[in-house]
Amino acid sequence: MSRFLGYAWAPVISLLVWFATLTALLIWWLAEGHPQYMEDEATIVFISDIGAAHKQLFIPGCAVTATFYVLSLLAERYLRHKSRIPKGARRRERNFAIVSIVACIIAAFGLLFLSIFDAFNHSTAHWILTIVFVVGVAISALFQSLQVFCIKKGHPDRAHLRRNTIFKLVIVSVAIVLAIAFGILYAICKGDAGVTDRTYCNGTTSTAAVLEWTIAYLFDIYLLTLVLDLYPSIKTSIGYGSRHPEEVARREQKQKDLEMAEAEKKRQYNPLAADPRFHGPAQPVINQPMTSHLPASR
Repeated sequence: MSRFLGYAWAPVISLLVWFATLTALLIWWLAEGHPQYMEDEATIVFISDIGAAHKQLFIPGCAVTATFYVLSLLAERYLRHKSRIPKGARRRERNFAIVSIVACIIAAFGLLFLSIFDAFNHSTAHWILTIVFVVGVAISALFQSLQVFCIKKGHPDRAHLRRNTIFKLVIVSVAIVLAIAFGILYAICKGDAGVTDRTYCNGTTSTAAVLEWTIAYLFDIYLLTLVLDLYPSIKTSIGYGSRHPEEVARREQKQKDLEMAEAEKKRQYNPLAADPRFHGPAQPVINQPMTSHLPASR
C-alpha cells in the first residue's frame, strides 16, 4: 500500500472507514424500515440514534476513524520536518501545525467517547462530546489551512498547495455554516419532534438530522484533503528515486534553480547583504596627526 500511496494510507483508511460506518448505519436504518428508536423522534433520525442502537458498529468505526485521523496529522508534521513534502521556513508554520495536531487529538477523543456515551443513556454527555468533536475538527482544519497557506508563499512552484488551501477553507466554511444551522434547528424543538406542534417540530428536527448527516459526510471530504497533502511524499521516497532517477534529478535541479533565483533577488535588493564576505558596514578611517618620537630640543 505504501508504494502506491506513500504516507497517504493513513487518511485513506480513516476516510474509507468513516464513509463505510456512516453508510452502513444509514443502510441498516433503511433496511429496518426507518424506525424511530425512541418516542417522539422525527421522521429522519440522527446518526447518534442509529449509532446508539447499533453500538457494535458505531464504536469500532469511530475508534478506527479517530486513530488514523490523528496519525494523518502526525505523518504530515513528520514529512514536512524531513522535507519530504514542502515545509515552512518560519516558526509560525510549525506553531500552526502544533495547534492543528492538538485540536485534532481533542477532536479524536471527542469522536471516540461520543460513540461510547450514547444519545439514549448519556444524552447530555453525548452532545457535549459531539460539540467537542466538531469544534476540534474545525480548529484543526483552520490552522492546518493557515499552515499550508504560509508554506505556499515559499514554494510558488507548488500549485497543489494553493489548491489544497482553498479546498480546505471551502469545506471548513461550509461545515461551520451547516453546524450553526444545525444548532439553531436542534434548539428550536430540543431535538424532539413532539415538544409542541408535532408537524412543525417533526419537519424542523428532521431538517436538523439531514444537516448532521451532511456535516458527517463533509468530514470525509476533509479527510480527502489530507490525502492530497500527503500523497506527494511518494515522489520523495527511496524506492521512487531508484525507479525514476531522471525525475528526481530534474526536481533537485529545479529546487536549486529556485534557490539561486531567490538569492539573486536578495542580492539585487541588498547587494551587500548577499555577499558572504560582508560582515558589517565599513568603518571610516580617521586621519590621526603624525607625532614625532624624537626628543624635544632643549
